[in-house]
Amino acid sequence: MNKVHKFSFCPECGQKLEGTESKCPKCNFVFVQEPSVEKKQEASVVKEDNVAPVVPPVVPPVNEEKPPVVEEKPVEKKEPVKKEIPPAAPTPPVNKPTPVAQAPKKKSKALMWILIILGGIIVLLAIFAGLVKFGVVPAKTVSFLPAPVMKMLKPVKSNTNIMSTEKEITDVYYVCYDMAYVNKDKVAVISNVIKSDSESSITGAKNEFMDILKLRFPNDYFEFSNVVCKQYPDFDKAVSEREKVKKDYQKDDCKIETVDVVY
Repeated sequence: MNKVHKFSFCPECGQKLEGTESKCPKCNFVFVQEPSVEKKQEASVVKEDNVAPVVPPVVPPVNEEKPPVVEEKPVEKKEPVKKEIPPAAPTPPVNKPTPVAQAPKKKSKALMWILIILGGIIVLLAIFAGLVKFGVVPAKTVSFLPAPVMKMLKPVKSNTNIMSTEKEITDVYYVCYDMAYVNKDKVAVISNVIKSDSESSITGAKNEFMDILKLRFPNDYFEFSNVVCKQYPDFDKAVSEREKVKKDYQKDDCKIETVDVVY
């Protein structure tokens, strides 16, 4: 059977429906009211008289294909219009003043040479005058000069006392000695005759002698605490005094040792 309504459930009570019922079997809710036979016939007649025939609309065929591609014309690139720059007006030539030819400076060069020659002559005369004044050149060679000039060129007297006042450097001589107990032995140490100049001193000679003692007796040099150093103006006198000191130590039963000192 054809369905007479579209309800699957009764909107009134919720009863499940099959669709062919005109009313709900549970609550008698009417779904569709059936018209009488007379009304159906009248309605059909009215429809046929009043309704104009339906003309289907003309639908243009739809072209399912892709629309034609319209080719775009390439746009021509217009080159920028170059503006013509009018040429610059030529600068008018500048009239430079013509250089005036200068005459060669002959006079200035000649004057310069004259001054050079005169300067050289003056220098030579000054040198020659100095030689005459200090007696290198005899005064007789310039006797033709005027008397005032000869008086100025009078030779200087040599001072013979200048050399005598200078300090003369002469040779001097030293002898150093001392005695001490080394390993229970009585040891006397005597230096050689030390030659030096007058610029030296007894203290310097004594220090040189002590340095030799430190090398000869590294463990006992401090025992030699009474070093004697004497200065002599003559070598022979220094030698004789040294021998005398040596004999005195020998008499005292000392072991004699000599050392060479350079000062």
